Parts: sequence; structure tokens; C-alpha cells
Amino acid sequence: QTKKLPDPKNVFSIISPRQSLQEFFKSFISHVPQCEYIAILAYTERSQTTEGILRRVQRKLRDHFHVPVLVGFGPRYLHSIGQLYKGGPAKGLFLTLLPEESEDIRVPQTGYTFGQLKRAQALGDLSALSARHRPTFSLSLNTRPIPALMQFEKKIDLCLKGCP
Repeated sequence: QTKKLPDPKNVFSIISPRQSLQEFFKSFISHVPQCEYIAILAYTERSQTTEGILRRVQRKLRDHFHVPVLVGFGPRYLHSIGQLYKGGPAKGLFLTLLPEESEDIRVPQTGYTFGQLKRAQALGDLSALSARHRPTFSLSLNTRPIPALMQFEKKIDLCLKGCP
């Protein structure tokens, strides 16, 4: 049986309540003390630039909170460490980043695009984590990946300045 994929514009409104970005980060960071690690799950192209930005965020969060911070690029991580996230102890805090696809291509002989497929994989992973009572947060980056990740890094910097 084939199910229709959610409209890409509405996927993350289902997961994250409508709130300001500042409130979003405050809520995310408030969960850190109860967790033993943070996992950033980025459903974006893995390039030197995107990896560099996320590695800087990783170091900042690790140094500030003194917990390991893992960075994975989706959907690739689903087949390795993603199994630990869902099947291991409930010790992590999960943040999924999913930029809008600037050039989305239709999957041949289907009614959906690769961007919709990637969003469905992210949504499925978030659903599996939530079903196992893992604290999960998602952030849709509504622009090209590099500028969006740079803005994400700046917001993390601002939020960390106000955190104990």
C-alpha cells in the first residue's frame, strides 16, 4: 500500500510547535542536563563547508556543556549509529536539521521528489526516536544549506552566551 508523503512545507510544523527561534533553542538547551550526549542529525549535503560549520557547533556545544556531541549526515547515519540512537539506552538529545531543497528532482516513476523522500526519512527517524521517549527537536532551515547553517551557528552562539 502506498501512502502519500506529507507536503514538504508542513512536515516540520507537525514536529515542532510554532515558536520563536530563541524559544526553540532555549527549550532544546534546557534538555541538555538530563542527557549524556547530543546528536545533531543533518539532512544536508556533506561538504567541507557544511561539515566545518557543524564541527564548530559540535565543539562549542561540547565545550559548553561537557557532554559528547555527535554529528551525522542523514540519511546515511541511519544505517550505522542511528541504530544505537533508537535501540540503545535513552541517554541522548537529538536535533534534526533539514534545509529546503533548492533543486528538487522527481524520483523516476513515482509521485514524489528526492527532497520529499529525504524529509520522509527524517520524519520516520524522528517518529521512531519519539516513540522510544528520546527528546527530539527538529529545525527546518528554509534557505540554502550553507547560509542556513551559518545562521544556525550564530543562533547557537547567542544562546550559549545566555546559558549557565
